Formats: sequence, structure tokens, C-alpha cells
Amino acid sequence: MLKPLALLLGLPLICGGVGYGAGLFLSPDPVAQAKAAEAAQAPETIPLGRVVVQIYKARQVTYLATDLAVTVKGRANAIALASPATTTALRDRALTVLTDAAQTPLLHEDKIDKDRLAELLRIGLVKQFPRVEKVEVRAAATTDSPRS
Repeated sequence: MLKPLALLLGLPLICGGVGYGAGLFLSPDPVAQAKAAEAAQAPETIPLGRVVVQIYKARQVTYLATDLAVTVKGRANAIALASPATTTALRDRALTVLTDAAQTPLLHEDKIDKDRLAELLRIGLVKQFPRVEKVEVRAAATTDSPRS
């Protein structure tokens, strides 16, 4: 009679203690989880490549060659925008924005301001691609050619 009572009370206590200990051992580390969540939200840069636009002036045509990249927050957003189809759509939209801006005084100045150009591109891209947080103009060079 004592043996079944000991098994009935002792076995659940022993198994409960072992289960609790295993739960502590197998539970994820909160510090590691916080680092992983922070890394998932880190900004990532997606290169768009070179975009060239013509700026027509009275006596010359200026070619503006830019090297562009966009910055998004989070690995999931970067994966979504880094596909070839989306990158092509981003480049097309950037070309459209630059072509429209070629008719404004911003691109008719002697020296192109890369910061103002980046802000103009960001505003134009965010309308169609809301995940874009920042546009980086890595390089901007102009070449003048006489108009014939």
C-alpha cells in the first residue's frame, strides 16, 4: 500500500521537476532574441545602378549620369525590393522622376546638388514604393554636348 502511494505522489513531482528544468534549458535566450530582432530591422541598401538622363538647354544638351541606391528598413523589405522585377521598376520610376526634373530649374544649374536630387528622388519613389526610406545618389556626373 505504501509503494503505490509513493509512486502516485513521487513520480509526478519528479517528472514535473525534470520538465521544468528542461524548459529552462531549452527556452530561447532573451538577449539573443533582442539582437536578432534588431538585426532584422537594420537598414539595408539595394543598388539600382546607373541612370542617365538628358537635360535640354538653349545651346547644349547636358547628360546627367547618376549611380543610385535605395535604403529600406528590415531584411524582409530588402528581400521584397531586391527582386529583379522590382529593381527594374524602381529604376524605371527613378528615370521618370529624373526626366520630369530635367525640365525644372533644379537640374539646369551648373553644379548638381546630390542631396537635393536624392530628396527629389525619394519623394518620387515613395509614391509607388512606400518601403523606400532613403535614396542615395552615390555619384552624379554631367557631360555637356553642343546642340545641333
